[in-house]
Amino acid sequence: MLLEQFRWSARHVKAASALLTRVALGAVFLQSGLAKISHHAMTLTFFANLGFGRATPLVSVAIPWIEFLCGMALVGGVLSTVASFLLIADMTVAILVANPEVAVDIFKLLRFYDFLYILLLMGLIAYGPGLYSISTLVTRFALNSRRNELIANQQR
Repeated sequence: MLLEQFRWSARHVKAASALLTRVALGAVFLQSGLAKISHHAMTLTFFANLGFGRATPLVSVAIPWIEFLCGMALVGGVLSTVASFLLIADMTVAILVANPEVAVDIFKLLRFYDFLYILLLMGLIAYGPGLYSISTLVTRFALNSRRNELIANQQR
């Protein structure tokens, strides 16, 4: 009895931590992407100053929308692994292009928010979106439907 309660508690603590991590990161990227989308002229100037050259118009549109859409995906727990990979690429470029001095100093890197976001996103990739996500609900529904179908076929 006690062991079952512990297993239930551990499972839900893990699920709650995945939910909180996903929602917090999703909110950060939603806000960041929305700010860049709503102030496109400033975003264009910012990326031009980073030295993207002729790719600046593309980058100034792609990065904000990636952050916004992936943030939404993380909040809902839909395609969270794909969203996490895209955001890791986004944060890696941010570190290497905008702050190259941080990339070579491990002590600066460990205090840098973009690197911490990368670590949290890697955790989401490793452990998945958790029990409280749309992906998990859809998967459970599909598995239950398939199981019920198999049971019905066996009874015929």
